[in-house]
Amino acid sequence: MVALVMSAGAGLLGAFFAYMYGLKRQPYLLAWSGAWVLVALQSVGRGFDASQNLTPWQEPINEWLMAAAALVFLCSVQLYSRRPAWVRSAIIAAIAAAVWAEASYLGHFPVPLRAGTAVVLLGIGGLFWHEGKKQDSRADLFLGIAFFGWSVYCWGPPTKIAWLGFIAPTFGSPCFCRNSLPAC
Repeated sequence: MVALVMSAGAGLLGAFFAYMYGLKRQPYLLAWSGAWVLVALQSVGRGFDASQNLTPWQEPINEWLMAAAALVFLCSVQLYSRRPAWVRSAIIAAIAAAVWAEASYLGHFPVPLRAGTAVVLLGIGGLFWHEGKKQDSRADLFLGIAFFGWSVYCWGPPTKIAWLGFIAPTFGSPCFCRNSLPAC
């Protein structure tokens, strides 16, 4: 149930930014809207399963949707800060992320895609932080902090990052609702 509420919330954010795009015609708002829709799609699968667990084939799809959302957020913040958006690079990265998610799922690549997603989210936070300092905007600084936090969250609880090799897989999750939130 929590996953459906989170999905609905992200979907409503997407709809709100699409509405704002209709009013202001700023391209970054359309990209921002698309990213929130991808986040909403990422959490839908969890909402229909009472146990909040994903079937094995859903995990790579959800990881890819989150990575694609992060790439769209990156293009959005580039447009917002009046920089050229790396659209072609984002498309290539999204294709590479799909291959990465599947290779990780099949056990051919030990590092999960959420590690790459966390790096992209960290970059988004850095861009917002830089823009906030440049324009003396607290809102941009807070967005930077939010994306930094989301990046840390993407690494997951210690049980999810045991692939790093130095964390014992016996630690518990720091968040009781980790499986229902839009994860990476």
